[in-house]
Amino acid sequence: MRHRPISLLLGLAIALAASLSAAQDIPEDCLNRAPSIGLPTYRVSPPPHVILCRSGYVLAHNETRKIPDWVMETLTIDNLTVRTNRRRLGNPFKPDPNLRRSGRPHAKLSDYRNSGCDRGHMVPAADMAWGATAMRESFYLSNIAPQEGPDFNRGIWADLERDVRDWLRARGRLVVITGPIFDGGERDETTQKDIPDNRHCQKERIGDAIDVPNRFFKIVYDPERQRVIAFVLPNRRLKREQVKSYRESVDRIEALTGLSFLTGLPPRTQRILKTRKASMWRQSE
Repeated sequence: MRHRPISLLLGLAIALAASLSAAQDIPEDCLNRAPSIGLPTYRVSPPPHVILCRSGYVLAHNETRKIPDWVMETLTIDNLTVRTNRRRLGNPFKPDPNLRRSGRPHAKLSDYRNSGCDRGHMVPAADMAWGATAMRESFYLSNIAPQEGPDFNRGIWADLERDVRDWLRARGRLVVITGPIFDGGERDETTQKDIPDNRHCQKERIGDAIDVPNRFFKIVYDPERQRVIAFVLPNRRLKREQVKSYRESVDRIEALTGLSFLTGLPPRTQRILKTRKASMWRQSE
Protein backbone atom coordinates (compact mmCIF):
# COMPACT_ATOMS: atom_id res chain seq x y z
CA MET A 1 0.00 0.00 0.00
CA ARG A 2 2.81 2.40 0.84
CA HIS A 3 4.14 2.20 -2.71
CA ARG A 4 0.88 3.10 -4.44
CA PRO A 5 1.28 6.90 -4.14
CA ILE A 6 4.77 6.69 -5.63
CA SER A 7 3.54 4.47 -8.45
CA LEU A 8 0.64 6.81 -9.06
CA LEU A 9 2.93 9.86 -9.21
CA LEU A 10 5.30 8.02 -11.52
CA GLY A 11 2.41 7.07 -13.78
CA LEU A 12 1.18 10.66 -13.87
CA ALA A 13 4.67 11.92 -14.67
CA ILE A 14 5.01 9.45 -17.55
CA ALA A 15 1.57 10.39 -18.86
CA LEU A 16 2.41 14.10 -18.62
CA ALA A 17 5.68 13.59 -20.49
CA ALA A 18 3.87 11.62 -23.16
CA SER A 19 1.18 14.26 -23.56
CA LEU A 20 3.81 17.02 -23.71
CA SER A 21 5.69 15.12 -26.40
CA ALA A 22 2.53 14.62 -28.42
CA ALA A 23 1.43 18.24 -28.00
CA GLN A 24 4.74 19.58 -29.27
CA ASP A 25 5.48 16.72 -31.67
CA ILE A 26 8.79 15.99 -29.94
CA PRO A 27 10.58 12.83 -31.11
CA GLU A 28 11.48 10.52 -28.24
CA ASP A 29 15.22 10.67 -28.95
CA CYS A 30 15.03 14.48 -28.66
CA LEU A 31 13.46 14.18 -25.21
CA ASN A 32 16.32 11.93 -24.18
CA ARG A 33 18.86 14.65 -25.01
CA ALA A 34 17.99 16.67 -21.92
CA PRO A 35 16.73 14.24 -19.27
CA SER A 36 17.71 16.38 -16.28
CA ILE A 37 16.13 19.73 -17.14
CA GLY A 38 13.69 18.98 -19.97
CA LEU A 39 13.41 20.73 -23.31
CA PRO A 40 12.01 24.28 -23.51
CA THR A 41 8.26 24.45 -23.93
CA TYR A 42 5.86 27.05 -25.32
CA ARG A 43 3.82 28.79 -22.61
CA VAL A 44 0.92 29.55 -24.94
CA SER A 45 -0.26 28.12 -28.24
CA PRO A 46 2.93 27.27 -30.13
CA PRO A 47 3.68 28.70 -33.57
CA PRO A 48 4.04 26.34 -36.54
CA HIS A 49 7.32 24.61 -35.76
CA VAL A 50 9.24 21.36 -35.90
CA ILE A 51 11.66 19.82 -33.39
CA LEU A 52 14.92 18.70 -34.99
CA CYS A 53 17.54 16.41 -33.42
CA ARG A 54 21.17 16.76 -34.43
CA SER A 55 24.36 14.98 -33.44
CA GLY A 56 25.16 17.62 -30.84
CA TYR A 57 22.02 19.64 -30.23
CA VAL A 58 18.23 19.91 -30.42
CA LEU A 59 16.24 22.83 -31.82
CA ALA A 60 12.72 24.11 -32.41
CA HIS A 61 12.51 25.60 -35.90
CA ASN A 62 9.87 28.31 -36.30
CA GLU A 63 8.28 27.86 -39.72
CA THR A 64 6.87 31.39 -39.79
CA ARG A 65 10.06 33.23 -38.89
CA LYS A 66 12.30 30.60 -40.59
CA ILE A 67 14.80 30.66 -37.72
CA PRO A 68 14.99 28.62 -34.50
CA ASP A 69 12.91 29.59 -31.47
CA TRP A 70 15.47 27.84 -29.27
CA VAL A 71 18.49 25.59 -29.58
CA MET A 72 19.76 23.37 -26.74
CA GLU A 73 23.18 21.76 -26.44
CA THR A 74 24.64 19.63 -23.64
CA LEU A 75 28.38 20.21 -23.44
CA THR A 76 31.07 18.07 -21.82
CA ILE A 77 34.84 18.24 -21.85
CA ASP A 78 34.76 16.01 -24.94
CA ASN A 79 33.26 18.94 -26.87
CA LEU A 80 36.58 20.74 -26.45
CA THR A 81 38.49 17.96 -28.21
CA VAL A 82 38.89 19.52 -31.64
CA ARG A 83 38.97 17.01 -34.48
CA THR A 84 37.44 19.03 -37.32
CA ASN A 85 38.97 22.02 -39.05
CA ARG A 86 36.31 24.42 -40.27
CA ARG A 87 38.47 25.44 -43.22
CA ARG A 88 38.25 21.93 -44.64
CA LEU A 89 34.50 22.30 -44.97
CA GLY A 90 34.81 25.05 -47.59
CA ASN A 91 31.67 27.21 -47.51
CA PRO A 92 29.65 25.01 -45.15
CA PHE A 93 26.44 27.09 -44.84
CA LYS A 94 23.51 25.31 -46.47
CA PRO A 95 19.72 25.04 -46.22
CA ASP A 96 18.55 22.43 -43.76
CA PRO A 97 18.23 19.20 -45.81
CA ASN A 98 15.54 17.80 -43.49
CA LEU A 99 13.33 20.84 -43.98
CA ARG A 100 14.02 21.03 -47.70
CA ARG A 101 13.17 17.35 -48.31
CA SER A 102 9.97 17.58 -46.30
CA GLY A 103 8.82 20.73 -48.09
CA ARG A 104 8.64 22.71 -44.85
CA PRO A 105 9.38 26.48 -44.89
CA HIS A 106 13.10 27.11 -44.51
CA ALA A 107 15.82 29.70 -45.04
CA LYS A 108 17.99 29.71 -48.17
CA LEU A 109 21.45 31.08 -48.82
CA SER A 110 19.97 33.79 -51.06
CA ASP A 111 17.99 35.17 -48.09
CA TYR A 112 21.20 36.39 -46.47
CA ARG A 113 22.94 37.56 -49.64
CA ASN A 114 23.42 41.37 -49.61
CA SER A 115 21.18 41.59 -46.55
CA GLY A 116 23.73 43.32 -44.33
CA CYS A 117 23.20 40.58 -41.72
CA ASP A 118 25.65 37.94 -40.60
CA ARG A 119 24.54 34.32 -40.50
CA GLY A 120 24.69 34.02 -36.73
CA HIS A 121 25.08 30.58 -35.16
CA MET A 122 22.86 29.71 -32.21
CA VAL A 123 24.95 26.62 -31.43
CA PRO A 124 28.53 27.72 -32.22
CA ALA A 125 30.46 25.70 -34.76
CA ALA A 126 33.39 25.64 -32.31
CA ASP A 127 31.21 23.71 -29.82
CA MET A 128 30.69 21.03 -32.48
CA ALA A 129 34.33 20.69 -33.63
CA TRP A 130 34.54 17.26 -31.95
CA GLY A 131 33.02 15.64 -35.05
CA ALA A 132 32.77 16.42 -38.76
CA THR A 133 29.05 15.62 -38.93
CA ALA A 134 28.28 17.67 -35.84
CA MET A 135 30.15 20.67 -37.22
CA ARG A 136 28.49 20.42 -40.64
CA GLU A 137 25.08 20.32 -38.97
CA SER A 138 25.87 23.50 -37.04
CA PHE A 139 26.03 25.33 -40.40
CA TYR A 140 22.50 24.33 -41.42
CA LEU A 141 20.46 27.51 -41.75
CA SER A 142 17.96 26.09 -39.24
CA ASN A 143 20.63 26.83 -36.60
CA ILE A 144 21.19 30.35 -37.92
CA ALA A 145 19.54 33.73 -37.29
CA PRO A 146 20.28 37.18 -38.78
CA GLN A 147 22.76 39.05 -36.59
CA GLU A 148 24.56 42.36 -36.71
CA GLY A 149 28.08 41.54 -37.90
CA PRO A 150 30.71 44.03 -36.71
CA ASP A 151 30.92 44.25 -32.93
CA PHE A 152 28.16 41.71 -32.37
CA ASN A 153 28.30 38.33 -34.13
CA ARG A 154 32.04 38.74 -34.66
CA GLY A 155 32.51 40.59 -31.40
CA ILE A 156 30.61 40.38 -28.12
CA TRP A 157 28.54 37.32 -29.19
CA ALA A 158 31.70 35.40 -30.08
CA ASP A 159 33.20 36.51 -26.75
CA LEU A 160 30.21 35.09 -24.87
CA GLU A 161 30.55 31.80 -26.75
CA ARG A 162 34.21 31.62 -25.73
CA ASP A 163 33.25 32.41 -22.13
CA VAL A 164 30.92 29.40 -22.17
CA ARG A 165 33.74 27.13 -23.35
CA ASP A 166 36.03 28.54 -20.64
CA TRP A 167 33.36 27.80 -18.03
CA LEU A 168 33.03 24.32 -19.47
CA ARG A 169 36.74 23.67 -18.93
CA ALA A 170 36.33 24.60 -15.27
CA ARG A 171 32.96 22.92 -14.64
CA GLY A 172 33.04 19.81 -16.83
CA ARG A 173 29.42 19.79 -18.01
CA LEU A 174 26.99 22.53 -19.06
CA VAL A 175 23.57 22.78 -20.71
CA VAL A 176 23.21 25.83 -22.96
CA ILE A 177 19.98 27.20 -24.47
CA THR A 178 20.16 29.97 -27.06
CA GLY A 179 17.62 31.78 -29.19
CA PRO A 180 16.10 35.00 -30.52
CA ILE A 181 13.83 37.58 -28.91
CA PHE A 182 11.20 39.60 -30.75
CA ASP A 183 9.85 42.33 -28.52
CA GLY A 184 8.96 45.13 -30.90
CA GLY A 185 11.86 47.19 -29.60
CA GLU A 186 13.24 50.09 -31.57
CA ARG A 187 15.99 49.35 -34.06
CA ASP A 188 19.25 51.16 -33.41
CA GLU A 189 19.36 54.47 -35.29
CA THR A 190 22.36 56.13 -33.69
CA THR A 191 25.42 53.93 -34.00
CA GLN A 192 24.37 52.86 -37.50
CA LYS A 193 23.21 56.16 -38.97
CA ASP A 194 26.31 56.73 -41.13
CA ILE A 195 26.24 53.23 -42.64
CA PRO A 196 24.28 52.64 -45.87
CA ASP A 197 21.07 50.68 -45.38
CA ASN A 198 22.38 47.53 -47.07
CA ARG A 199 25.48 47.38 -44.87
CA HIS A 200 23.96 46.56 -41.49
CA CYS A 201 21.27 44.41 -39.95
CA GLN A 202 18.92 47.02 -38.45
CA LYS A 203 15.80 45.91 -40.28
CA GLU A 204 12.76 43.78 -39.50
CA ARG A 205 13.05 41.20 -42.27
CA ILE A 206 15.49 39.97 -44.89
CA GLY A 207 15.23 37.79 -47.98
CA ASP A 208 12.09 35.72 -48.38
CA ALA A 209 10.46 36.68 -45.05
CA ILE A 210 13.30 35.83 -42.63
CA ASP A 211 12.55 37.76 -39.43
CA VAL A 212 15.42 39.68 -37.80
CA PRO A 213 15.46 39.44 -33.98
CA ASN A 214 15.68 42.51 -31.77
CA ARG A 215 17.75 40.63 -29.20
CA PHE A 216 19.23 37.23 -28.41
CA PHE A 217 19.30 35.19 -25.19
CA LYS A 218 21.67 32.59 -23.85
CA ILE A 219 21.00 30.49 -20.74
CA VAL A 220 23.85 28.44 -19.25
CA TYR A 221 23.06 25.77 -16.64
CA ASP A 222 25.61 23.91 -14.51
CA PRO A 223 23.90 20.62 -13.48
CA GLU A 224 26.62 19.65 -11.01
CA ARG A 225 26.39 22.86 -8.96
CA GLN A 226 22.77 23.61 -9.92
CA ARG A 227 23.67 27.13 -10.96
CA VAL A 228 22.44 29.17 -13.90
CA ILE A 229 23.59 32.35 -15.61
CA ALA A 230 21.64 34.04 -18.40
CA PHE A 231 22.13 36.89 -20.85
CA VAL A 232 20.04 39.08 -23.16
CA LEU A 233 22.00 41.03 -25.78
CA PRO A 234 20.55 43.61 -28.21
CA ASN A 235 21.14 42.68 -31.85
CA ARG A 236 23.35 45.69 -32.61
CA ARG A 237 26.91 46.87 -32.21
CA LEU A 238 28.05 46.56 -28.60
CA LYS A 239 31.29 47.06 -26.73
CA ARG A 240 33.03 43.72 -26.38
CA GLU A 241 34.09 44.14 -22.76
CA GLN A 242 30.52 44.60 -21.53
CA VAL A 243 29.21 41.00 -21.65
CA LYS A 244 28.54 41.04 -17.91
CA SER A 245 26.31 44.11 -18.33
CA TYR A 246 23.76 41.99 -20.19
CA ARG A 247 23.10 39.41 -17.47
CA GLU A 248 19.40 38.72 -17.01
CA SER A 249 17.10 36.42 -15.03
CA VAL A 250 15.56 33.36 -16.64
CA ASP A 251 12.14 34.63 -15.54
CA ARG A 252 12.66 37.75 -17.63
CA ILE A 253 13.71 35.71 -20.66
CA GLU A 254 10.60 33.56 -20.30
CA ALA A 255 8.45 36.71 -20.29
CA LEU A 256 10.22 38.04 -23.41
CA THR A 257 10.10 34.79 -25.40
CA GLY A 258 6.89 33.04 -24.31
CA LEU A 259 8.98 29.96 -23.53
CA SER A 260 9.49 27.99 -20.31
CA PHE A 261 12.94 26.70 -19.38
CA LEU A 262 14.38 24.22 -16.86
CA THR A 263 10.96 22.57 -16.63
CA GLY A 264 12.42 19.19 -15.68
CA LEU A 265 13.78 20.54 -12.39
CA PRO A 266 11.75 20.50 -9.15
CA PRO A 267 9.42 23.53 -8.84
CA ARG A 268 11.28 24.97 -5.85
CA THR A 269 14.62 24.70 -7.66
CA GLN A 270 13.10 26.39 -10.70
CA ARG A 271 11.85 29.30 -8.59
CA ILE A 272 15.26 29.81 -7.02
CA LEU A 273 17.19 29.61 -10.27
CA LYS A 274 14.82 31.60 -12.46
CA THR A 275 14.30 34.66 -10.31
CA ARG A 276 17.93 35.48 -9.62
CA LYS A 277 20.20 37.49 -11.87
CA ALA A 278 23.47 35.64 -11.31
CA SER A 279 26.81 37.26 -10.65
CA MET A 280 29.27 36.88 -13.49
CA TRP A 281 30.89 33.45 -13.36
CA ARG A 282 34.66 33.27 -13.00
CA GLN A 283 36.69 31.45 -15.64
CA SER A 284 37.95 29.00 -13.00
CA GLU A 285 35.82 27.60 -10.21
